[in-house]
Amino acid sequence: DDDAPPPVCLDQNVRVQASSMIVEGTARSQPIGHGLFAKKSLKKDSVVISTPLFPIHRKELKIRISNDGIGGVDMYHQQQLLLNYAYGHPRSNLLLLPFGPLVNYINHHSDDANVAIQWHEISAATSSGDRQDYHHSELFELSGEKVSNTHGKGLMMDFVALRDIKEGEELLLDYGPEWREAWAEHQRTYEQQQHQDTNYMSAQDYAEIYNTNENEAPIIRTLEDDDVPYPDNMSTECFYHGLRKQDYKAFEGDQIIYGSWEDHSSHFCFLPCQVLSRDDETNTYTVRFSASDNYLEIPKCRLKHGVQALELNDVPYDGIRVVDKPFTTDMFMNSAFRHEIGVPENFFPEQWMKKKLRHKGQEKEEKDRTFTRKTNKSTREESIGLEEFLANVAEKSHDEKGNSEESVSSATEE
Repeated sequence: DDDAPPPVCLDQNVRVQASSMIVEGTARSQPIGHGLFAKKSLKKDSVVISTPLFPIHRKELKIRISNDGIGGVDMYHQQQLLLNYAYGHPRSNLLLLPFGPLVNYINHHSDDANVAIQWHEISAATSSGDRQDYHHSELFELSGEKVSNTHGKGLMMDFVALRDIKEGEELLLDYGPEWREAWAEHQRTYEQQQHQDTNYMSAQDYAEIYNTNENEAPIIRTLEDDDVPYPDNMSTECFYHGLRKQDYKAFEGDQIIYGSWEDHSSHFCFLPCQVLSRDDETNTYTVRFSASDNYLEIPKCRLKHGVQALELNDVPYDGIRVVDKPFTTDMFMNSAFRHEIGVPENFFPEQWMKKKLRHKGQEKEEKDRTFTRKTNKSTREESIGLEEFLANVAEKSHDEKGNSEESVSSATEE
């Protein structure tokens, strides 16, 4: 179709590669990771890359976990690290989460920023119908609360070159003054708040180090391997098939049920397990599941009817995973950095802003001022009224005196 708009290549202008920058505000040289770079020369004011945005309310990123796994006293109350990739304004509860490819690789720099954000402008020459349909400008007329609750509608945002950008140059965005202040505070306090265990390692890093080849020590530890325990923040979880009604009936009255992993062809349950022993000939394991961990699993996988434990043998190597214990990953660290990327001051429409709430002291002060104004006005009115009253009395007195003198004069003449 000759009339169809030209196809838009999502990475025609940019590519991801390792960044040579260091983290701004740090005393030591610390690599920033990866960044987004120009694949070709880009002109000032040109659109470098675009992204769709998903509107969400701030409260949707809060983490609330109960100590019983069902709904009791909160154990943890913090914001998801996803906040670091959202765009927002300090006066608004609305956050915009970009989910276009590559844009989350754009790093911050306050002095050398070469791109800025703007609302997407539909161009008949370069845009497709899908983009036109996705950018719902009518959301600008709604309140932030209504926008966050509107489903099936989103917005588009462009990253625009602030100056001519050379091929191979890293794209940098100023995340805003609030972000910079939060980052400076994070840098100041992080060393004091970071994980107490200086040898902390995630389960993923642990697996990458120890899961090498068959000649290395196996990653799956058992109770017999006390000399090489797991770090305190890790545990093992195993796959297994949930117990059926006939299983409970066959072991009725028993607190511990014994079986083989190979009794079932599918294993859809995944629960914390204790690895008891290893059979070196078959390279399989015997594991135990405990009813005390039931709250972490879906109902169909829980141990029921008074059963306290399930022991399975013949569990293969692939049926066991080393995982991070609940609430030990970076997401749950109080010292982890959490702050949205700032938008320019006039980027959000006024309808998206929170209404300014007056505190009690301010309200009392305003009431006092209003009372004073009313009192002054009343006093002034009373004062004016008294003057008019005296003037009227004087005038009336003068008139009465005049009338009296005329009466006396008439009587004398007579």
